This record gives sequence, C-alpha cells and structure tokens, in this order.
Amino acid sequence: MKSMIRRAARRLSKLPLLGRLVHIMAALWRLPLLRAQASSMQQRVSRLDELERQASHGMQQQASGLDGVKQHIVELEATQLRLEHLYREQLPSLLDAVAKLNARQHEVDQDQENLVFSVPVALRQLRRDLSSLEREHEANSEQLRVRMEGVDTLLGSQGATLEVLAGQVGTVSGQLDPLRVHMAGVDRLLGSQGATLEMLSAQWREVGDQLAKHDGGYGELRANTAYLFGRVEFVRRELLFEMRYGHSSPDKQQDPLEVTARVVAAEKLVQARQSGLRLNLGCGHIPLDGFINVDRRELPGVDVVAEVNALPDELGEADEIFSAHLLEHFPQEQLRRELLPHWKSLLKKGGVLRAVVPDAEAMIREYTAGKYPYNDMREVFYGGQDYDGDFHFNMFTPEHMSNLLEEAGFVDVQVIDAGRRNGKCFEFEVQGKYV
Repeated sequence: MKSMIRRAARRLSKLPLLGRLVHIMAALWRLPLLRAQASSMQQRVSRLDELERQASHGMQQQASGLDGVKQHIVELEATQLRLEHLYREQLPSLLDAVAKLNARQHEVDQDQENLVFSVPVALRQLRRDLSSLEREHEANSEQLRVRMEGVDTLLGSQGATLEVLAGQVGTVSGQLDPLRVHMAGVDRLLGSQGATLEMLSAQWREVGDQLAKHDGGYGELRANTAYLFGRVEFVRRELLFEMRYGHSSPDKQQDPLEVTARVVAAEKLVQARQSGLRLNLGCGHIPLDGFINVDRRELPGVDVVAEVNALPDELGEADEIFSAHLLEHFPQEQLRRELLPHWKSLLKKGGVLRAVVPDAEAMIREYTAGKYPYNDMREVFYGGQDYDGDFHFNMFTPEHMSNLLEEAGFVDVQVIDAGRRNGKCFEFEVQGKYV
C-alpha cells in the first residue's frame, strides 16, 4: 500500500504546483496514521506488560488477559481494513479532485491572459466611439450656428418690414378717427336698444319654455292621430270589401258568408310545389314573399281565396303552414276539433306548423307591473271590433298553445320566442312537426 502511494506521488511530482501540494497532503495524511500506529503499539506494549503482571497472579487471570489480547488483535485487524479501504477508495477521489483543481487553475490563468488582451481592445473601441461623437457634436454645432445666422438675417429683413407696416398703421389710425366718432354714436344707439332686445329675448325664452312644456303633449297627440288615421283607413278598406263582396250586396243570390275556394295564381302554385310549398294562412293585407298567401278575401297579393278551415286539396302535401294572429279568431272547440286537424292533414310527413299568437301571459305580467295600458290589453284580448271578423274568441299562453298542438298530434313542439313586443301587442311564436 505504501509503495502504491509512493508511485502516485512520483507521478504527481512531475507537475510543480500539484506535486508540492500532493507531497504536503501525503505528509499530513500519514502523520495521524503514524501517530495512531505508535499509540496503538504503545497500548499493545502496556497491555502486554499488564498481561505479564496478571499472569503471575494465576491461570484464570492469564486466560482473561489472553481474551483481551485477542480482542485487541481483532480491533487492530479492523483498523487495518479501514486503512486499506481508505487507500483504495478515498485516495483516488482525492487525487481526482486535486487534478480538477489544477485544471481550474489553468483556466483561470488563461482567462486572466485573455482579459489582459481584451481590455485594451475594448478601451480603444470606446475611444474611437467618443471621437466619433465629438465630431458629430462639432458638425451639429456648426449647422446650428449657420441656421442662427440665417434667422438673424431674416429677423433683420422683417424688422424693416415691420417699421414700414408701423408707418402704414399710423396713417390708417389717423383715417379711422372719424370712423371711431361714428362708432361711438352707434354704441349709444345700441345702448338705448339693449333694454328692448333683452325684453324681447326674455319673452322669446318664455314662449320657448311654453312650447317645450306642450311638446310632449303634441307628440302624443300626433302619435294618436296617426294611429287613428291608420285605423280609419283599415276600417274603410274592410267596409268597402264588405259592401262589394259581403252579405250587404243585393246582387248575391247565395249565402254571402260562404266563400268558394279558388286558386288565383295557378302558375305560382305550380312553381311553389317544385321548390317546396309554404302556406301563409289568413294573410289579409300583409302577403309574404316565398309563400302561397291564402285569405277569404281576394285582396292584393292573395294567391288562393278560401276559408282557412276549408282549404282546397291543391294545397295538400305542404312543407310549412304559417299563420300570424289568426288562431285567436276561432273558438276553443273549433280550434281543437276542426282547424288544427285540418291543417295537419295538409302537411306532408316532416312538415312544420308555425303560428304567431298574442301572448296573454306576457301582457298580464306587464299590466300587473304597471307597464302596459289596460285599453291596449283589452283591445288585443277581444279585438278592435270595428267590423265583422275583428273579434277575438280565444287567448293563449305558450304552455296552453303547446298543449293544443301536442293534443292535435304534433311533435317536437317548441316556443321559438315569447313576450315579443309588436305594436300594442305582446306575442309569442310556436312550432310543431307532423311525423
């Protein structure tokens, strides 16, 4: 073991710094070991002396001393094993750490050399940058000086111009003296009229306040007047229709309430069947594009004249049936037993019935909250009652209408929208499918 340490020391002695460090560490490492061995040997001698003294006292004490010697020998063997483990395991790690330390020392030395070379280069670059900045500063100062000289020249030329203008202003001031006298007279005249103008201004503001107070009433009056004019025009058209086609006409031999179903726009009906037949029942004066518009009166835009509860077979196999504010004109039992089954029979498999009706639930809720006038609610519930056919027999809630459609055999019933405001009315839209 000692020879191995000596060989390692000889190898490392070739490196000057590392060799010295290794010799020093080896000496420091061996010193405690030698001291420990010397102490151990001294203890062994003392122990042997003690055993000799004990041997003279008897065989029993001698046997006990021999056991102690054996135990001490075992301890010495364990100590030797620990030393061998130290030489085999820990010494190579120590040598490796010393080698790494030496390599790191070389790197530090190289970094110092690089720093010695790089610092002057950086300083020379900084010096060049400073010189460039100084040259730019001198150039900018020269440009500023030239511009300032130009400004001085311009100010000198403008000074002469200002002196000329000052002379002209003096001349004009002398000419304005008579005008000043005249303006003083005007000021006196305006002073005498100022009180009159203030009085007129106050009266004008008072009139404006009165107009502002009455403007809201005038706006409401205009809105009511416009509504009445529209209502009168609608009633006029309905009365003219009744006078021409209704039961009051003396030329009618048959029951005037019976309407003979007939197709007015046959070609449009044929084209609609090719692209998908969609019926707008009870269209009145509001026909819809893309639909076959049906009403019991031959109004402009009506394609089929018929009662909505006795539609002709030509309208069968429809893809969609739509009605807006029509179902409330029918009593409950007629709606349940006659109208909805008849409309379902005109739909093909997968066809949809879509209806818009007044929303009684929304109107009652808004009226209870004080946000909906009673007269508007009463008119929507019972109709305007201005002519025959302007009476309502029914009112609906979304739940009630959905139950009626399901009872009639429609499925996938959905409320598309509810509580929707439409003029004086709150309405909802519902649809169901026929399968």
